[in-house]
Amino acid sequence: MVSQLSRGIVVGIAVGVFSIATASYADGKGSKKLVEFSELDTNSDGQLTEEEFNATIQVFFDSADANGDGMLTGEELEAAIAERMSKFISGRTSKALERLDGDGDGMISLEEYENRGRKGEAFNRLDQDNDGVISESEYDRARSKSRRHRDK
Repeated sequence: MVSQLSRGIVVGIAVGVFSIATASYADGKGSKKLVEFSELDTNSDGQLTEEEFNATIQVFFDSADANGDGMLTGEELEAAIAERMSKFISGRTSKALERLDGDGDGMISLEEYENRGRKGEAFNRLDQDNDGVISESEYDRARSKSRRHRDK
């Protein structure tokens, strides 16, 4: 009973974390792309059965189950998530480098970074009363708002 419950919880977490990933993937450039319908429609009948759609969940689960015991430990789940995040971050980094590297030398100088078109934007957002300084209460409000947004 406990092992079935544990498996259900772990599978639920994996499905929840990767439910969107069943229909999308990071394209290596930091963008999410929808998986082509034809990739999901394994019998090419022009329709997706629930079994075909859910097969991507099984693929993820099996690839994350490092020891092949049919169960995901916290470590296995963490490693699988870390691998996906690493690919996503790598793609985003490449995209940011392309956007910010004004002279095309493959590096971002402080000047290029500062000239990214958003200099002062964060400061101005925090300085809610526009007095040129950020008070502790303004800072605390921004942190609280950020936490609420993050926890949604």
